[in-house]
Amino acid sequence: MLYYKDDATKVICRTCNAPRFKQNSGKQRRPKKDVPYSRLFYLPIIPRLQRLYASMSSAGHMRWHKKKIAKSDVISHPSDAEAWKHFDRVHPSFAAEPRNIRLGLYTDGFTPYSQTATPYSCWPVILTPYNLPPEMCMTTPFMFLTLIIPGPHNPKAKIDIYLQPLIDDLKLLWEEGVLTYDISIKQNFLLRAALLWTIGDFPAYGMLSGWSTAGKLACPYCMENSKAFTLKHGGKNTWFDCHRMFLHANHQFRRNKEAFVKNRIERSPPPPRLSGDEILQRLSNESKFPGYGVQHNWIKKSIFWTLPYWRTNLIRHNLDVMHIEKNFLDNIFNTIMDVKGKSKDNVKARMDIKEFCRRKNLELVTTTDELSENALRRYEDNIPIILCKLEKIFPPGFFDSMEHLPVHLPYEARVGGPVQYRWMYPFERLQALAWGPMRKVKTWPIYIVNGFRFHTKSWSEGRKTENCGVCVRGNTHEEDECDYYGILNEVLDLEYPGEDENFVCLFNCQWYDPVQNRGTRVHPVYGLVDVKHSRRYGKFDPFVLASQAIQVYFSKYPSGRRDKQDWLAVIKTKARGIIDQQYIVATAHQEDEMSSYMPVEIEDMPTTTSTIEMELEDVNSSTSSEEEENQDESEDTLESDENSFDDSD
Repeated sequence: MLYYKDDATKVICRTCNAPRFKQNSGKQRRPKKDVPYSRLFYLPIIPRLQRLYASMSSAGHMRWHKKKIAKSDVISHPSDAEAWKHFDRVHPSFAAEPRNIRLGLYTDGFTPYSQTATPYSCWPVILTPYNLPPEMCMTTPFMFLTLIIPGPHNPKAKIDIYLQPLIDDLKLLWEEGVLTYDISIKQNFLLRAALLWTIGDFPAYGMLSGWSTAGKLACPYCMENSKAFTLKHGGKNTWFDCHRMFLHANHQFRRNKEAFVKNRIERSPPPPRLSGDEILQRLSNESKFPGYGVQHNWIKKSIFWTLPYWRTNLIRHNLDVMHIEKNFLDNIFNTIMDVKGKSKDNVKARMDIKEFCRRKNLELVTTTDELSENALRRYEDNIPIILCKLEKIFPPGFFDSMEHLPVHLPYEARVGGPVQYRWMYPFERLQALAWGPMRKVKTWPIYIVNGFRFHTKSWSEGRKTENCGVCVRGNTHEEDECDYYGILNEVLDLEYPGEDENFVCLFNCQWYDPVQNRGTRVHPVYGLVDVKHSRRYGKFDPFVLASQAIQVYFSKYPSGRRDKQDWLAVIKTKARGIIDQQYIVATAHQEDEMSSYMPVEIEDMPTTTSTIEMELEDVNSSTSSEEEENQDESEDTLESDENSFDDSD
């Protein structure tokens, strides 16, 4: 039960009478706040969809799908595919406004803790808009975390309970819409949105669709027409010889009695693909679903059917290409290479070959490894041929549901558009960031960012120049708070896991008190800023993003007045470009060619969201920290600088 809307004030579950909150143990001097057994986190999607039109960087691109020049027979975006066009034909009022948003929903289980900890699985739900052009669509800035379904166990069929707040917002966006301001054309309009499909692995497919992906009827396209069966010796379900019915009626494989199930000729046509109305009619006629596993695999009526337009979608749930191709090729590789514990070729498999097939040369002997993997990317008509060729080589135990599902992938590609907009790769890469940064980080004494050269406090000691002053704009919206001013103590370079180089630079600073007239004061006429060096910021919040920092330096007042002895004047510096020049070894000859210019660029760093406990690893050399300060410094000064560098190690 979800304590939501009318049930928000209840403390007892209406289904099982279980308490909502944990019981306080022992005697408490002070009453404690009620702690629920489980908590769902929901981040409303409507404000974030509205913000897409509040930014000039995204508002104009949201109409790209309407303004683009389409090429015939070329599918480069979901808007080129049949599912999008069919939706426009069925819902012309929605299609008339190009700023209406088409969405995709992703979910998958995620373990936030280490593998050695107590098993715990939570389920994030992410929405992504498809109005954007290919170079922006499905990128990290446009993946909106909407729900965090709590663990510790898989929600399975009960996931619909947790999806209620999101479904309510999707209904509102479809039926009523929300008034939104489009900054690109400076006008208000009624924003509506529709969910095109869901994205998830095969178990998540069953949770979201209501059709169980376990058993002989696991395929959500073949349904009760599946010809999967249970192996006599292997004891597992197999989709062996289930692909000849997808061939053309006159194909030679249909009449082959030797290579597939012995003495069988395939005359059946491909199973029909049911429309949304046909599926909804089946689900509406039953409150319970007798005959599970024999006549059907329905376990529930999914909550997505409450969306008014859901039955008109051609693809409601996507088969995930990422997991299918991984499991498919893993099975091929593990079987060919005879990987221990993972190969599908074993004694029981050879016994099943003798039971179902006519292959004397494969009965309890080594299988052949002649397999052409280049044929896996052919068109829809060729995939059943490939699968049938594999059936001629591999034992029946090899063909589970993952080996069967590729026969349906060309249809989804033709109807849904390019697969990169419907698979789980970007979401899986995004989840890698949730592990946090690596425990070992790099530290720098010098760092160049935003056109400023920053030095740590220890590196600046004994120098004529001061580059350790930092300023960050205040953002707590308190009236008596100014910008934050402080001293840079440490530069930390964090690395996040992932295929790409994900680095985030943090400044560890000691801040002065930002409260006006207590630790900071601003001249009412000239706007000059002073900070009181004897007062420090009370809260422990030393870290800021390097990309947010600007450089200042602090100067003492020459006056001997008491009211200015504890105050330092803040002076902001101007950003400068840097010259990026490669190190060249001095040679005795003259170069024949010389570049007419050198590139100039200002470095910047990406943003980060969180930090964890880390081990520090000092780094004494890099391209960002080995430049000399002033060429006119004396030799003694340079020697003292080198000593301070050694002391910081």
